[in-house]
Amino acid sequence: MLVLRFDPGTRTVVEVDRRSWRLPVEYTAESAPFLNWESGSWAWMRAYPGQPLELPLDLSGERSWVALRYLRGPGVKFAVTTGSGGAAGSVPLFESRPGAEAAPGWPTAVFAVPLPPAGPAVLTIQPETEAWLAGLRSFAPPESYDPENSPFLIWTARPAYSFVVTDSLRLPVRCPASPCTVRIEYLAQKGRDFALGIEGGARQGFTFGNMAASEWRSAEIDGGPGGTAVVAIEPAAGSQLLVRALSARPPG
Repeated sequence: MLVLRFDPGTRTVVEVDRRSWRLPVEYTAESAPFLNWESGSWAWMRAYPGQPLELPLDLSGERSWVALRYLRGPGVKFAVTTGSGGAAGSVPLFESRPGAEAAPGWPTAVFAVPLPPAGPAVLTIQPETEAWLAGLRSFAPPESYDPENSPFLIWTARPAYSFVVTDSLRLPVRCPASPCTVRIEYLAQKGRDFALGIEGGARQGFTFGNMAASEWRSAEIDGGPGGTAVVAIEPAAGSQLLVRALSARPPG
């Protein structure tokens, strides 16, 4: 594999020595300074229409999930694929096609990547329009989510340390035993309705009507026979859900 990088000192493209280069587990401004990052509330980079961006990624061991934070906005269209053989041989992993009424925001897309039979996995960003990307990370499903193992989520310190969910979100949770129970702790408040379930199963709705005061509540759902439970969280349109804890444990 030929790997090239942009040298900002000489402003030229140079070949990376494969004897010293290590397959990355993430692409951020710190780990991949050879990409053209812009500054802001967080670092981000542009992917240009008609110019696919190929990103080889370390998916060794259980690190077979990927989180991508991106700018969602009206008319912004791009896809993420993996595989070889061009468009005909690629495997679609994620697609962003928001409607004209979509409010701008920086959601996180989380998806599993099939391990290639040989060689590294290569993700390809396929932009139809200009796309803004704020980091791409591979990770192994944790038993419990926290800022250290999931920096790709948007964490806030108020009213309590929690992560913000503004769009449909899939999060894999590793079950420590079989069967498995998934526990979520969330802020119950007027205007923060959401649905919750295990992917492939029914969704349970949580609505708060005209609830006068907010409070932290918890719920448990059956995570299935073990292995990895993929939790689907779906906030109501225009709502922001705050999740203080999401973890798996043996039932009982």
